[in-house]
Amino acid sequence: MAKLNITAAAKAVGIARGTFYRHIKDGKVKMEENHQGERVIDTSELLRVYGALKGNGTSQGDVQNPENEQYETPVGVQMLQQENEHLKQQVTELVQDKQERKQREKTLQAENTRLVSIIEKQTLLLPAPAEQPKKQGIFGWFSRRN
Repeated sequence: MAKLNITAAAKAVGIARGTFYRHIKDGKVKMEENHQGERVIDTSELLRVYGALKGNGTSQGDVQNPENEQYETPVGVQMLQQENEHLKQQVTELVQDKQERKQREKTLQAENTRLVSIIEKQTLLLPAPAEQPKKQGIFGWFSRRN
């Protein structure tokens, strides 16, 4: 989920920054620090506490047209929809990758079976090993010298 700074988060839920700071202080909203040490609030936290987001965290000059308001989606829902689409795409790619891997595995197994068959046939064509004289160890060596 996206993370917003405190000003953008307050605008997104439609409350004053002072009220938002009070909600943080009271423990109603959980704040965290990002890797740069900035205080941020996850949009999922805003959705949990305040429900649908009202603004998009931009300046006051960006006022929505009330006639088109019913067709616009809240920022939080838009982000969730984008994340959902991204996850669907990843799942589709993973399924395709899995199918490709299964096909490669079948191909490799068939090749392996073919190679084993060739090796077995070649082994049958080899002459039987000649019988080697048995080594008798060090004591056999002494007995042969005498």
